[in-house]
Amino acid sequence: MPNYRYCDISLGSNIALPELPLSVDNRPEVSFRCLHASSLIPDSPAWIDRHSLSDIDSFLVIEKQESAYLLRHFDLADFIINGQGTEIECRMQKALPEETIRHLLLDQVLPRLLSHQGRLMVHASAVLTSKGIIAFLGDTGWGKSTLAASLVQPGVSLMTDDCLSITEIEGTLFGIPAYTGLRLLPDSLGRLYPDSPEVMDFAHYSEEEASICCECEIRSRR
Repeated sequence: MPNYRYCDISLGSNIALPELPLSVDNRPEVSFRCLHASSLIPDSPAWIDRHSLSDIDSFLVIEKQESAYLLRHFDLADFIINGQGTEIECRMQKALPEETIRHLLLDQVLPRLLSHQGRLMVHASAVLTSKGIIAFLGDTGWGKSTLAASLVQPGVSLMTDDCLSITEIEGTLFGIPAYTGLRLLPDSLGRLYPDSPEVMDFAHYSEEEASICCECEIRSRR
């Protein structure tokens, strides 16, 4: 099982996570398993948190169980996190494209796990300049990714598309990207990258149709 780097932790996974760089750590701090054929956790009324999308009343609900947390993405998958926050198990509600599972893990589950551990996780895109980090916070669809991508040039590099961990060390704030990549709608992709860079599929239920590995596409603009 390969190990990857997410923020500043090592993550082991039984599915490939091409969005993440490989980690040299032999022992992952967090392990992820995706079960392709499994039974779901029974429904429970004891949800402690609820999140919605613009067109879905209950997209994600969270339940505290005796020794674990259940994160249910309705009509998609259950994610079970053990009490120590070191193991994540995915149980699909139906057959799903692997890119959808990766999106739910990287952009929904892991930020909440690290936040629960006491880290400040910000829903933001960010670029790195010679004078520091510029981060753009806002709701989904406000154009955070497009704005960050439009600023990339020699001396300004993309840090993250969706999630930034912020920590303070000796009075100085530092930003740690969850991972480096871009998710753009087709019209933004065409305007910013007219040379048609290589893209990866994104979550099947999202309108965003392109996910770009940063190491490839940023060089194409310079």
